Order: sequence, then structure tokens, then C-alpha cells
Amino acid sequence: MGMLRLPRRYLWGCGALFVATNVSLYAAIGACEERAQVLVVGLINYLWPALTVALSVPILKRRAGRALPLGCLTAAAGTAAAMLGGGEMAGADMRFWLSPQGILAAAMALIAALTWGLYSNLARQWGSPEQGAVPLFVLATAAGLGGLRLLRPEVSHWTAKGIAELCVLGVGSLMAAYALWDWGMRRGAHSFLSLASYFVPVASTAITSLYLGVRPGAHVLLGCVLVAAGAMISRWSLSQAP
Repeated sequence: MGMLRLPRRYLWGCGALFVATNVSLYAAIGACEERAQVLVVGLINYLWPALTVALSVPILKRRAGRALPLGCLTAAAGTAAAMLGGGEMAGADMRFWLSPQGILAAAMALIAALTWGLYSNLARQWGSPEQGAVPLFVLATAAGLGGLRLLRPEVSHWTAKGIAELCVLGVGSLMAAYALWDWGMRRGAHSFLSLASYFVPVASTAITSLYLGVRPGAHVLLGCVLVAAGAMISRWSLSQAP
């Protein structure tokens, strides 16, 4: 099997980061008590574009301008705005995010963002331009999530709609997205991928809102704009390096 002949540090190191990203993200979603909180968890996770740029400085030895800290702070401010909430539910939102369960959800989402930022850079440094191992990483993730599922005392209810959604969204589209992202990072299409990643927080929040039937508040929309702006400023800082 050709994938098994890839560099071991790519297979084991990037594989571990891939699994950690997905397990952490699903753990964060599972810790949410309401659907609206999933939108906030998603925004925290989408700190990864700014983190990918920031981590490329020590890992890939890229040079960044002074705007990089501003970009990271702007993205962080977006997640803070989303967590603070707005209107009558502001107090309830803050009580959740300050509770142990809310802290766990936010921490897991942040870990997912950090590990994906590491993965995106290390896949380029350690991987082979000719071939990746995303199918193996996905299988390892499935095994990890399956193991966690055995530890949770809950009853699953499977429906035809749920199985179809799992196949289309959870397997087909995500598999293609991960494979294409990994290919792009290893092949060096950083500029195009960075440009595309600016729109991910907004597009993902819109799709998630429609799927969950949740109307995002003004604080979530503001968070989307700030997270995307932070990623853009971070990327722009690379072109402004002295």
C-alpha cells in the first residue's frame, strides 16, 4: 500500500493531529446544550486560518510583518463577540460559557483550531507532494470517535435521513474537502487556499444555521466578520514582511 511508504513523521505526526482535530471538534459540539452554541463553537474552530499563518512563521520559517498580531487579535475578538451574546440571552450565554461544560466546549474547539493549524503546516513540511494519507487519517478518526462513543451512556436512534446525511455530509463531502486541502498544502498552493479560507467562517456559519434551523444573532454575524477579517490581516502580514 503506497500510503504506508510515506515518511513516518507525516503518517504518525500529521495523522495524530488530524485525529485530534476531529475528535476535539466533535467533543466541543457534544458539550453544547443548545443549537445556537454550536455556531459559536464553529467560530472558535475557525480561528485555524489565522493560526495557520501564525504557525507558518516558526514552522516554515516564513517572515511576517507587524500586522500579524493584529490579525490574530481581531480573529480572537470575533470569537469573544460571539460568546458574549446579545439581547435578552446575553446573560444566559455567558453563564454557559463560564460553566465547566462551556469552558470544555470552548477549549476543545480551540484545540481543534490549533491542531489543524499545525497539521496544515506540517503536512507541507513532512509530507510528499505526490501522495497523501487522508484516507488512513479518516479511518483512524473513525476508530477514535467510535471508541469515544462506547464510553458515552446514550441510546442512538438511526433513521434513513440520518444515514443519508452521514454519508453525504459526514463522509463524502468532508473526505473530499480534507483530501483537497491536504493536496493543496503539500503541493504549495498556499495563496489560493488562504484566499478560500477567508470565506469559510461565513459560509460555514450560514450552512450550519440553515441545517440546524437556528437564526444567528447579530453577535454571531459580527464574530464571523471579525474572524474572517483576522485571517485576511494575518495573511496580508506575510506580504508586508520586511
